[in-house]
Amino acid sequence: MNSTSPVRSGRFASAMRPPVRTVALGIAMLVGALLLVTSASTAASAKVVTGAISRVTVTPAASSVYDPISVNLAWCVPNGTAAGDTFALALPPQLVPLTTGFALTDAAGDLVATATVTGGVATFTMTSFASTHNDVCGTAYFNESIDTTKVTVNQPNTLTFSTGSTVFHPVITPTQGTGPNRANPQKYGNWADRADQGKNSPTDALTWYIDSPLAPKPGGYRTAVFTDSATAGQEFDCAKVQVQVGTFNAVGNFVEAGAYKGTVSKTCSAASLTVTTGAVPAGQALHVVIPTTITDSSLSAYSDSAHVKLDGAPTATVVAQNVVRYDAGGDGAGVAPTPVPTTTPTTSTPTPTPTPTPSAATTTPVPTTPVSSPTTSAPTRATPPLAMTGFEANGYIWTGAAFLTIGGGLMLIAAYWQRGRRAR
Repeated sequence: MNSTSPVRSGRFASAMRPPVRTVALGIAMLVGALLLVTSASTAASAKVVTGAISRVTVTPAASSVYDPISVNLAWCVPNGTAAGDTFALALPPQLVPLTTGFALTDAAGDLVATATVTGGVATFTMTSFASTHNDVCGTAYFNESIDTTKVTVNQPNTLTFSTGSTVFHPVITPTQGTGPNRANPQKYGNWADRADQGKNSPTDALTWYIDSPLAPKPGGYRTAVFTDSATAGQEFDCAKVQVQVGTFNAVGNFVEAGAYKGTVSKTCSAASLTVTTGAVPAGQALHVVIPTTITDSSLSAYSDSAHVKLDGAPTATVVAQNVVRYDAGGDGAGVAPTPVPTTTPTTSTPTPTPTPTPSAATTTPVPTTPVSSPTTSAPTRATPPLAMTGFEANGYIWTGAAFLTIGGGLMLIAAYWQRGRRAR
């Protein structure tokens, strides 16, 4: 008996195993069901709303090529728009976004939509506000800078904004003068990342520059002294302060020729800086670079001024134009559907008819007048809810997936049960 047990056990195990073809078919049905479920979930997810943006303008139409401009738009989404649905605006290559995203809220501060700006596209994502309100509309605005390499200054330039179905063509005329007076020292600053502006990456987010005039010919400068003090909300990064040498182009921009090779002494703290140099060659200018860390990101602007002393001449005070935080925002509003109240059925109370009191002359009772049955007012039907945007549109897919799943599972169970019977 013991010598045959392994054989019987092996035959029984073999009999219990269903054919490979049956197993493969059952697995294929299960996989197909999963794919259909995934497809249904994807189909029921967020959709792109077309034609949402109705107006795009740019202000001011004429400004300095170095100043930011504001992109303004108006939008509406159709009733039935759901949370997660999006609409987008492709931005023109002549403009560089000065924001990575912002919120759109209603008058009560409720979030209507969020905007993200990346890759030259502003994408607006709706919240549940859209699914609980009708006639949802709003506005949005954000700053952009002009790419000087992609426009013609002092001439009209046509921009192209596209929503996919609609194209807008506002016109701007960026102006450019001859630049600052380079006979005097200058001080200015800018954001290292003009979109972030030190909000998420405050270290070295802002850079200040101090420029000397061109050293006179012949002889140049024997020495130069630059002093600076950090104002509220910022600290100097002393380890990264640099001194460069160069010239100025036709519009007054500094053109670097390289690091200054003369002697440099530096006294620096988070709040103050003094840089003293040796001789400056004739026809060259010094350019002091001061990386600065933002310590208070709540400020809307950052200011700075410096002092420059050349060859013992009177000290010149130079005040930089404020470096501002660029602006972005938006709003939205809608009408919450007012449900029609359902009338609760009420039953009127019958008023009994009084029975006359019998007189002494007779004992015959007087029959009472029958009272009609109470009437019940019919309830008013409530207004049906807004149509859903998810499951209903994909009900057939879900139903098919369910049948495939059940069928595949039953096929596997039946195969094992049938082989089990044969084994017995």
